Amino acid sequence: MKLSFKSPPDRRTNSEIATCRIYSEKGDRLMNQAKSVSPQAIMAAAVLDANARGASLEIEGVSELFLELAKKGIGLGEIALRKVPGGVYSDDAEAFVGRFLAAGYATARSPITFSEKGVDICKKIVEKECSQNSANLEKALSILGLSVPEFK
Repeated sequence: MKLSFKSPPDRRTNSEIATCRIYSEKGDRLMNQAKSVSPQAIMAAAVLDANARGASLEIEGVSELFLELAKKGIGLGEIALRKVPGGVYSDDAEAFVGRFLAAGYATARSPITFSEKGVDICKKIVEKECSQNSANLEKALSILGLSVPEFK
């Protein structure tokens, strides 16, 4: 007895298939819209960028990054944003920072300060995303204007 399996037919329209891949602003790299950028990588990149510039970092600021990417059509998976007076807030960003606080790799002053170990962990998060999803991460960082020296 021979068994054969058929994959279900692709029911997407041509325009839906076409939107799965878009060109970057420069037109020289393809971005795979079917694969979202890790929210943790965006948050880690924001930490690295702020650290490199000596700037402050607040959860509300990271939440705004998610909103900006959503407006530009960059997939982030399941990130919940809620409106708050003066902007948006992400519980995911709060949880990310909370894990660093619980481990002692950040201090809960306003603004949040990450220790050297916390910054090293953020570097590893960005490096991992870069190895798995380089084009999409580069596009997202470019849209946000984040400069991550470790990413180059």
